[in-house]
Amino acid sequence: MGMLSFLRSLSYFAHTIGALLLGFIVIITLYQIFTRPLGLGSIGIEEISGILVVWAVYLTIPYALREKKHIRVDIVLRLLSEKNQKRLLIVGNFICLIFCIVIIWHGLQLTLLEFQGGGVTPLLNIPVYLLYLAVPLGMFLFALEASMEIITHISGLKSEDNVYRIHQ
Repeated sequence: MGMLSFLRSLSYFAHTIGALLLGFIVIITLYQIFTRPLGLGSIGIEEISGILVVWAVYLTIPYALREKKHIRVDIVLRLLSEKNQKRLLIVGNFICLIFCIVIIWHGLQLTLLEFQGGGVTPLLNIPVYLLYLAVPLGMFLFALEASMEIITHISGLKSEDNVYRIHQ
């Protein structure tokens, strides 16, 4: 298994975990909705749901980049040739990569600060750093995906059929 294949598998694995977390959020939220009127509601479901939403989002954004599901302002792309579309996508992914590095750095600093401070959530006493850890981890995976996109476009690994086409 090559490095590119491994990184793609890692991205897909993170996406799968994120999707499972969203499914779990739906289940526990429905449980809360139907049991609260009966006086059987559980404490902390809202807190757990909030934490899991953050994790689900950050685990699924790399896969969304690969599948081209992120919002793009493509008005300029429509005016360019396929070759120049590719070049612009390389620049865009490079900007994403720089953004990821900045967020990873600050996310790690915040996570470390919370780890050292020992902050916990109000109801379930879950360490807050576990919530904050989703940011640098998710952005690291996003940076890997952006890097793979850059490498793929530069090296020509993508066939012309897989170029981000606006004209269709």
